[in-house]
Amino acid sequence: MGPLNNVLAFDDVRDLFEKALARIEEGGNGIRVRLGTRGAAIRLRHRMNKFRATDRKANAKVYPEDDPNHNASIYDTLQLRIPPEESPDSTTLIIERRSSDMYEVEDL
Repeated sequence: MGPLNNVLAFDDVRDLFEKALARIEEGGNGIRVRLGTRGAAIRLRHRMNKFRATDRKANAKVYPEDDPNHNASIYDTLQLRIPPEESPDSTTLIIERRSSDMYEVEDL
């Protein structure tokens, strides 16, 4: 495995995911990571998604196919979002719990 495909190359990313999960366990919705530029936020989001993909592949090798952890990452429950460019938070990466509460739902 090359350095970009090795989960050990993503210690900072794993730490951020873990902080988001810990905050959710405490009753919050996640965390915000403030960066210097929008480009830095986009690059971090890309690295976090790459880490999740690498984590899934590693778990596919560790867990048997009938195990729910096979080809899955514990971080798949989190979404990564950057507010629009015109937003004052446009250089912020938001790591939050994915939930149906985020949608406006109407009965038919």
